[in-house]
Amino acid sequence: MSANLKLTPLVVDLLRQGYAVRFRAPGQSMAPTIPNDTVITVEPLAADAPIDVGDVVLARINTRLIAHRVIGVEGQGTAAQFRLRGDAQASVVDCVARRAILGRLLYLQPHFGKHHRANFIRSLSKALPKLFQFTLGRQHDDTE
Repeated sequence: MSANLKLTPLVVDLLRQGYAVRFRAPGQSMAPTIPNDTVITVEPLAADAPIDVGDVVLARINTRLIAHRVIGVEGQGTAAQFRLRGDAQASVVDCVARRAILGRLLYLQPHFGKHHRANFIRSLSKALPKLFQFTLGRQHDDTE
């Protein structure tokens, strides 16, 4: 998943100044964890902040920003190299230096477009009868 090229300088500057950033992340490379057009919030990382395997980080690779999962770390400190891969990508791996990692995924807000709303409503319609059945059953049990 890569961010809009027009926003890249602004996002980089804000994160380097210590501000969290929030933007709509296009792409399918992190699906299903981060669906296309999900609004993500990225927190800045200090140069000495630990980064662990499993973290989803925002990294700058040439002129683009990518939000991918750390799948491996080689080396330590400022000399460390991080292997990044999107959850939906079986074989594509990016290897970046520590200085290329700008932030860590803090929060994601799913995009409830037409397709997502339909899935949400379908899931809700299946869950509600069970919830009401459970609630009514408990009320009935309490009165006995």
